[in-house]
Amino acid sequence: MPSDLKRLFGKRLANLRESKNLKQHQLARQIGKRDKYISDIETGRIYPRPQIMLALSEALELPVSAFYFFEGVDDDPKSLRKSIDSLVSRSDASQLRKFLRHMLVSLEK
Repeated sequence: MPSDLKRLFGKRLANLRESKNLKQHQLARQIGKRDKYISDIETGRIYPRPQIMLALSEALELPVSAFYFFEGVDDDPKSLRKSIDSLVSRSDASQLRKFLRHMLVSLEK
């Protein structure tokens, strides 16, 4: 996963967490992770697995898709397609499977 996407995701998680008036350690405990785990995501050091995405979604009472809308970046469909095409074109089969799983999860209600 490109580090710039990890950082964007982390910033988005921080904004969503703060909008729910939760501290990092509180959210981490709600999803059964160590206190520093949310900090690691929010600073772009790690990217959560799909099952953690679901846990975060439930803890924040938001759809998984809420994590993937970055203000100022996701406003233009043409730009979004270009970003997606760029990611897909340089991905191996394992990464493509992960992308597909994330996409399928984001379509669930």
